[in-house]
Amino acid sequence: MIRIKHILCAALMVMAAVSCDRGWHPEPFPERPGKETGKDDGAERSYEITPEGVTNEVICNYLDRAVTMQQFLHTKLTADPGFEGTEDDERMILNIGAKYIVRSLCNWGNEKLFTKNYSFWLEKARERAERLWAKDPDIVFQCAMFECVTPTANMVPIPDWVFEAFGLPAETRNFDYEKMKFPDGRMTNQWGTNRIVPDITQLESQLWFYHMAVKYMDAGCEAISMEQTHLMGQTDKDWKTYDKLLKMIREAAKTHARRGYVIINTIMITPDGRSLGDHLGYPFRFQEVEGSTSYEARIVPKYIDSIVGKKYSATMPSGYYCEDIPYELDFDNFGSSDHPGKAGNDIFCWGWDEISWFSNLTPDYQKKFLRYAHNYMAENYPYGFVSFPLCRNAVDGPVNPFKGNTQSAACPTGQGIEETVKEIWASE
Repeated sequence: MIRIKHILCAALMVMAAVSCDRGWHPEPFPERPGKETGKDDGAERSYEITPEGVTNEVICNYLDRAVTMQQFLHTKLTADPGFEGTEDDERMILNIGAKYIVRSLCNWGNEKLFTKNYSFWLEKARERAERLWAKDPDIVFQCAMFECVTPTANMVPIPDWVFEAFGLPAETRNFDYEKMKFPDGRMTNQWGTNRIVPDITQLESQLWFYHMAVKYMDAGCEAISMEQTHLMGQTDKDWKTYDKLLKMIREAAKTHARRGYVIINTIMITPDGRSLGDHLGYPFRFQEVEGSTSYEARIVPKYIDSIVGKKYSATMPSGYYCEDIPYELDFDNFGSSDHPGKAGNDIFCWGWDEISWFSNLTPDYQKKFLRYAHNYMAENYPYGFVSFPLCRNAVDGPVNPFKGNTQSAACPTGQGIEETVKEIWASE
């Protein structure tokens, strides 16, 4: 999932511009008490999900125990090299008490995984999820539906139930990549040759994303990250298409999600003040510390397009009004720059994407920075939560993927931050 840098920068500029047009509030969060002090292993918190939805408390509880473990629910045959989940990963999740496993099921331009020959992919994902639920039934696995479609989508048959959900007569045909494109040609070859950003206002795109969502929920995912909706929804006036699509996905969740509801991470507010997502999610956007010789960085509110320090208020999908919509902050991966290891005051931190920057730090500074990031958000913006990187695509790191496991024979490339995460959570 390595993305071409110049295309990425253009896409991020588009996304930032559209975000500004869609109602971001520039005010900082009002003063609020920080998280309560004292020992807290998370066991006494509420993680209740019902077909009627979730409370803001539950969302915050999950985000406060979030880790990014990219492709954890994949097997070796379906994951990017080295990303597949392992028994040691399962051990780590239970050891630290993680509850929200971000990006655990996803693919980037590999639509063939939805063909009959790869049906074992989602079956194995469900088996691993159930194995962990047997030990901690509160764990939520999040899938990601990315802003990329390739012609291999043409290999995937459209099930009758997809047509039925849209009130269409069933056809015997496959998905059609060409029908997902923007009619004016924008975002074609966005991520490389024959890798488009699909236009969500096209019916074929809606069929595709609905299909993916149901498949992922059947595989055990109770949360969905809707990646780059601002790119796919550039012509979706007032988010009407997304509004309809997400309502359909939530209706399907009543029978396909484990507890009858799916948590959706997306940044969309309708003109009548409704959030289409249950929480927000965005990269950190760290600012380099000028003059540092060890790649130090810091969190600065509203730096570049960061959502730290911004305010979002809306009526949530579960029916309550939320003054400060909670958000999850990720160490993002998006490819290489032309100045690795050098300051640039741009989206790259010291010339690297965020996880590559982090993986190039000394082990001591990695742990120090995680404590700093967690404490900074808890003290200044208590509705912003760190998703700790325990498996991430560090394209310019010393080792890829970056793995946070304690180093052992079971994980020889582990970077040893799992105990730091455990300590951070225990000290809240």
